[in-house]
Amino acid sequence: MQKNHSVFRVESLKFLVSDLAALFQAQLNEFRVISTPIEVRIQTDSRQIQPGDIFIAIAGEKQNGHQFIPKAIQQGAIGVIAEKSDPAHHAAFEIIVPSTTQALLTAAQKALRKTNCKQIGITGSAGKTTMKEMLSAVLGASYLVANTTGNYNTPIGVPLSILAMNPDADFFVTELSASYPGEIDQNLSYLTLSDAIISSIGSSHLEFFHTVDKVLKEKMKISQAIVETGTLLLPGDNPAILSLPREKQFVYYGLNPSNDLRANHLEYRTNGIHFDAELPGESIPNLSLSAFGNHMVLNSLPVLFLARKYGIPVHSIREVLAGFAAPAGRGRLIHYKEGYCIIDETYNANPVSFKAALQAFDKTPFPRKILVFSDMLELGEGSATLHQRLADEIAAYTFHTVLYYGDYNHIMEPVLKKPDSHYQNFPSLEAMEQFLLQTAQPGDGILIKASNGKHLSEMIRHLESHAC
Repeated sequence: MQKNHSVFRVESLKFLVSDLAALFQAQLNEFRVISTPIEVRIQTDSRQIQPGDIFIAIAGEKQNGHQFIPKAIQQGAIGVIAEKSDPAHHAAFEIIVPSTTQALLTAAQKALRKTNCKQIGITGSAGKTTMKEMLSAVLGASYLVANTTGNYNTPIGVPLSILAMNPDADFFVTELSASYPGEIDQNLSYLTLSDAIISSIGSSHLEFFHTVDKVLKEKMKISQAIVETGTLLLPGDNPAILSLPREKQFVYYGLNPSNDLRANHLEYRTNGIHFDAELPGESIPNLSLSAFGNHMVLNSLPVLFLARKYGIPVHSIREVLAGFAAPAGRGRLIHYKEGYCIIDETYNANPVSFKAALQAFDKTPFPRKILVFSDMLELGEGSATLHQRLADEIAAYTFHTVLYYGDYNHIMEPVLKKPDSHYQNFPSLEAMEQFLLQTAQPGDGILIKASNGKHLSEMIRHLESHAC
């Protein structure tokens, strides 16, 4: 039966969450029963549309979602939110707004206000997603927790996560991207954060910010959205952070004794890392993570502080952390039936995260260590200089084998090709993967690290067919 086509022109989507089901009850009933309006699924990606979804066409810099409206309807979308009407769309309804991006933000703002959840925001140059997942898991021991999906940390991704969240959630843990000037502002315009975390400050996104000081200034905007009684947790081992005037909301975490939250007695093992933690007025011994590196320990310190602030018992924290699996590409340990272990660091690479990974890899007691790496992206005009520094840092360690694929072999090879460490450059990922499979031996530790855009994660997926 052909559905009637309705067009509604509105100035925003402020009615969307509360009134959409009532407005289109007849059409929606043909697909599913919606018990609460907040359950309406809104998608920006036509490839993810399921029957009964609503497609919102976002006009981005690279692609305009309006061109994918026919595909979304073909996939089963019953409604379209767009900036212009087209009767040929044949959806049950269209909602026409001046700006779909602003409409999405307005809808998310209203949806969030309908909840009573505490909001916790996380931004930084590296570690945001891992920290978000770890905090969500630990708080989840006692509370109902919603968070941003995957790496949905943009002015589009965060509202979509809000519209999909359970309205009864006690906490909403949101990752916030600040990869170019002004990106974080849109999300902060409607968030009211109980607490916030800056995971790190480093030489990421210099293509847009040019200096680390400007990166810090952008990330520090998160402090403006925190309630007066809230806390901003800052990485206190970072010189850029220490240059800031101290505020009463600030709590510093790190490995140095001067921090408010500290990790000590770190013990590196091939199956993870063990440590003790010092919090204000409390010591928490015998903590462990089935993940890789000091940066994972640093990620856990703000999590420990907030977990205790909100009453999570120590035994629950210890249990959740011990079972916490690092997200793909972010320090995940993969043990293979051939007896070697791959450390998957393929999602993010910048000078700060690379240095931390090299230090941790050096301390992990594998009989042989193989470094597989590619380039750091979005470093701007200083990219060649930063890759030269990376080559010098790698050369300071003694790895059994160093394998490289990327655009800077002219920098890497003169520094890394030395008698006590086999260095080899590869023209393709496939060639590097085949060489690695032929070279790896039982007991080996293999660190694979690069920016996501270099696609070393594809090699990880191929290799996972050999995992235990």
